[in-house]
Amino acid sequence: MAKYLIFIVFLSQSAFAGRWQALYGFDYLTTTSNFDTDGTENDLNTNNSYDGFFQELKLFYRYNRELRFHTGLNLNYARSRDSINELTNFQATDLKLGADYRYLSSFGRFSVGTELNLSLVSIEPNTEDVIASEGVNEFYTYLSYSKNFSNRIGVLLETGYTYRDGGRSSLMNYKAETQLISMPIILALGVEGYQSVTDDEYINTSTGRSSTTNSVNAGSLHFYSVNPSKLDLNAWISYSFTESFATRLGFRNSLSGESTSKAQSFFFNLYYSWGKGNYSIEELGITGFERSEEGEFQIIPDRYIEEEYFNEAKKELRYKKKRRFKRKKRRKKIKSIEDDL
Repeated sequence: MAKYLIFIVFLSQSAFAGRWQALYGFDYLTTTSNFDTDGTENDLNTNNSYDGFFQELKLFYRYNRELRFHTGLNLNYARSRDSINELTNFQATDLKLGADYRYLSSFGRFSVGTELNLSLVSIEPNTEDVIASEGVNEFYTYLSYSKNFSNRIGVLLETGYTYRDGGRSSLMNYKAETQLISMPIILALGVEGYQSVTDDEYINTSTGRSSTTNSVNAGSLHFYSVNPSKLDLNAWISYSFTESFATRLGFRNSLSGESTSKAQSFFFNLYYSWGKGNYSIEELGITGFERSEEGEFQIIPDRYIEEEYFNEAKKELRYKKKRRFKRKKRRKKIKSIEDDL
């Protein structure tokens, strides 16, 4: 009994010793056209459209400066329309588990991570439901680099590989982003996309898939397509209300692709952090920040991420302010005496 009690205490202490962050994401997507196998854009049939309302719930736990874990759940709603019918579908589609490890240096932040996407649904060729997700298990691994220059300009580069079961093609993922930081506001512009690097098992019989998407997705190839590839333009703005609460609003537009939808989407994220450690709102691209005594945002440099060093820096800053205040007060007093004389 004592061993179990010690184990429970150890887990609880570990949990409260770290930093937590919750994310709610909402993405509204709409499309009325597809990219063909050669990249040509083709409109769907007259009055046909596909809309997705995709929700994501994620919980992050940072164990220490380097190691972080997360879990998540996707709740998707999809709607397809043609000249005759309107179909809808709402379901929990995916469960996510992941971890990442980062290395901080004077050259920037290097991260390596993995995410396992467990599909809660499967897609049958004779389905009568709108397709709201890929319906396959995925394993994603990635390497990223990020750096803030003078706490005003930030860059993010990421490349990764996604393995998909169910005979689907595997993907090479990439992302590049530039951020303009003027706390509490961050503006970002970038591109992201993926390229099929292995062949789908339906590569020679893709009409089997397209007949299904024509039937329930109004012809859209956003999901369930053969050997898809895509490049998107992303733009977003974030606002940090406090060190622990922030929001992001963004727009995404398809620039090019193959065997997938040409879509536009608007997305909205909410972030909330709590617990110990100065790792606030790092999903926005900032490792940590705080408000000064005057109410202004101050970004915490990487070398002060560890709480003990950061607290020492704050104490030293307070001490210098007090000494400066005392000197000013002493000078005023001396000047007052001299004026009286």
